[in-house]
Amino acid sequence: MNGKRITCLSGGVGGSKLVEGLYRNRNGEKLQLRAIVNVGDDSDILGLRLCPDIDILTYTLAGIVDELKGWGIKNDTFNFMSFSERLNAKPYLMLGDADLAVSIYRTWRLSQGATLSSITKEVARLLGVDMDIAPATNGKMTTMIFTSSGWIPFEEYFVKYNSQPDVLAIRYEGSGSAEITEEAKSYLDTSDALIICPSNPIASIGPILAIGDFYRRLTAARAFRIAVTPIVGGRAIKGPADRMMRSLGIDPSPVGVCRFYLPFIDAFVLDVRDEELRNEIESLGVKCIVLDTLMHTAEEKEKFALKILKRIEQYLPE
Repeated sequence: MNGKRITCLSGGVGGSKLVEGLYRNRNGEKLQLRAIVNVGDDSDILGLRLCPDIDILTYTLAGIVDELKGWGIKNDTFNFMSFSERLNAKPYLMLGDADLAVSIYRTWRLSQGATLSSITKEVARLLGVDMDIAPATNGKMTTMIFTSSGWIPFEEYFVKYNSQPDVLAIRYEGSGSAEITEEAKSYLDTSDALIICPSNPIASIGPILAIGDFYRRLTAARAFRIAVTPIVGGRAIKGPADRMMRSLGIDPSPVGVCRFYLPFIDAFVLDVRDEELRNEIESLGVKCIVLDTLMHTAEEKEKFALKILKRIEQYLPE
């Protein structure tokens, strides 16, 4: 993979695992790795701009993520939140002091006129991450979930309500007027391979696809495009993807995920536990790669990512 340019489409926890594995396999500058990250979960809390998926990925690559939770910063303190509770200003989202410092920095830089793209690069560099990470858009957009109680932002549905209400409908508010970042455009146009990470297809990848002409650009991309299943054994590896898909009338299986991505992928990675679905996947007209996709340890992430890279290399021109 010497000199090859790989771009990942990523959400939070699930996507960051694969990106971390790829990051560990960069082999110096021989592999140019970039990521386009979902901003549909972004929200304003206590006047601060929070970007959960960007932060999870950045913290993971910086080696400071709280691995038990999958988000936030390990060994963080919560003095800010404790005192906010005394002021009756504690939000539903429990954020640590160091995590809040990043949001304060982001909000401050936005107030100075900096773009989310430039701020994301700054934070990554300051935390020691040697990789290009770009938000899908610099514009403000929000994934909205419709439940029996009405419309609520995804982050509220996910954290405050623990993903319990049935999802009756979904919309990506602001996506129509949002524009793709210049970085994301460049990555789509110049990549040798595009990897759709094992993130929630509806809540993490869907918002990216909804921005401006992102879908058209991805469909027209010359890169080899491969998606990794986030569903194993009939259940989401992490988060509410399976329940959301079922509620919205989408088959909550690897086949359903593959059909969702079908217009713009060349290959699909299926977990070994679902190998019986291989023929059905291949009948859709895509290459099916069967691997053990579960990644719990750093070693497993690295090994899985290396297998992905080797498979991609088989399909790329010299």
